[in-house]
Amino acid sequence: MVQRETLDMSGALPMKLLAAHLALFAAIVPANAAETWICTFPGLISTMTVKERFEVRAADVLREGQVVYRIVENNERSVTATYSRAQAADTAITVGTLAIDKPTGNFVLGVMVPGAPLMNKIVAGKCQKAQ
Repeated sequence: MVQRETLDMSGALPMKLLAAHLALFAAIVPANAAETWICTFPGLISTMTVKERFEVRAADVLREGQVVYRIVENNERSVTATYSRAQAADTAITVGTLAIDKPTGNFVLGVMVPGAPLMNKIVAGKCQKAQ
């Protein structure tokens, strides 16, 4: 009588596949994909100092839970991102940029509106990584 070996699918192989998938996912998703920064800077409209929350997600930065900036670069040194609003013909084209120097916490935020030079503004501030 010939004895056959059978593959036990209940344990080792499915666990190895799961571990391989998790390792692949961890390699694709950046380690700093869920950072939150609290930044203080002069207001864009008034000179009053404001404090805002910037949530760095996988592909974008969410400013105060409202304005979505698309990440241009996110690494151990910095996060830089931009947004654009130019849908309706009766509203101003608006472009915004932000940059956070992660080691120092230095921050810059800019807003540009073509044809409205008084609305173009760049402010610098300081950020702290939220715990």
